[in-house]
This record gives sequence, C-alpha cells and structure tokens, in this order.
Amino acid sequence: MAACRSAITSGDVQQIMDRLGFSATIRLDVDSVIIEWPAKLSRLSDTIDLKTRSVGVVVVADGTWNSAVPGERPPLSKGLFVNVELRAMPLEGRIVVPRSTVRGGSLFVVDEDLRLRIVPVEAGFSQDSFVVVRDGLKPGDQVVVSDLIPAIEGMLLAPTRDADLESRLSQEASGADTDAQL
Repeated sequence: MAACRSAITSGDVQQIMDRLGFSATIRLDVDSVIIEWPAKLSRLSDTIDLKTRSVGVVVVADGTWNSAVPGERPPLSKGLFVNVELRAMPLEGRIVVPRSTVRGGSLFVVDEDLRLRIVPVEAGFSQDSFVVVRDGLKPGDQVVVSDLIPAIEGMLLAPTRDADLESRLSQEASGADTDAQL
C-alpha cells in the first residue's frame, strides 16, 4: 500500500461536506434547559489531535442574536461551552452490529443448520456502541449477541431474536436516537 499527501482548498472541503449532507446542531445546557441552534459545518480545523486522533470542526449558526430572549434564551456568543452534534446522510445498505459482538476481527453467527460459525469480518467504522461491517457478513445472517461460554465452532444453538436490541441498534445507527444504550 502506498500513501501520499495532497492539499485541497477550503472551497473543495465545503463542496465535499455539502455533498455528504452534513448538518449540525449546537446545544447549550443552561440549568438543565437545553437551548439549540441549527448550524452548518463550515470547515475543518487545520490541526489533528494525535492523542484522540480527531480533527476539529468549525460550525456556524446564523441569526442567534435575533432569536435571543433576555432571561430565557441567550445569544450564542464566544466562550460558551456547548455541545455540537454533526449529522450526515445515512449510508444505505450497510450492515451494523453491536460493538460487543466483534471479537478479534470475527463475529459469531448462526449457520443454516443452527450451528455456531466464527466468521472473520472487516469492520468499516465504529461509532458509540455499533460497528459497520464492511466485509464478511451478508444481509440476513444471524449474529450471536450473547456471550457463549464456551464458544465452540459447530456447536448447536437455539437462537432467539432480540427485537428490542434490533430496534435500538437501528435507531442509533440511523441517528434517530442519540441517547441509545446498547
């Protein structure tokens, strides 16, 4: 594999972000009251934090002074400690699994004979408590989500569907429920 560096303009970055459908929400917590402003992803920071392996972003909210109400809704001003939520268009056709099910680059799945198979997978990215599987799993595969002790490949299983976990995973992966706990 070879790697190279290239420079792109801030306009190019903005075009890429627009195509990916990024949106942002700025949230301020004042005495347990959440105040929100819609925002737009403006640009990426020019530095990368090597410790957290993250890059900063700059978001812009227009008209925050116009929506200010003294004593109820402050304007968004420099120096406030806020949370920023970034969203992008969902990636269609991806398979997501709970993070806890990926063990050493493999998943436990139930085969057509109701037997345990250990399948190597290639993870794409992970977020919160889920992992997007890039390769090794196909739609309809049954993933074992409980701990099997001992886990012996070929052992007979009696799988049951966890509809609650499926629902929470779907909501979190789609961005519909940012507070989901898996």
